[in-house]
Amino acid sequence: EIAKYVPIVVKLCYAIAGVVAVVGAISVYIAMNNEEQDVKKKIMMIVGACIFLVAAAQALPLFFGVTN
Repeated sequence: EIAKYVPIVVKLCYAIAGVVAVVGAISVYIAMNNEEQDVKKKIMMIVGACIFLVAAAQALPLFFGVTN
């Protein structure tokens, strides 16, 4: 029963990762223009968040045994 919601949640994870990437890019751009010190840290945090969301979306069907 829960398996029918897995594709929706996977697409939602991809959408959230896209929003995080766009907002993060804007945030990094503003930080670079303001010459802040921790720009590299901010970039790594955003990249890490996007990688986690994409990896979680890929692994989610495996947890529930859903195959394409």
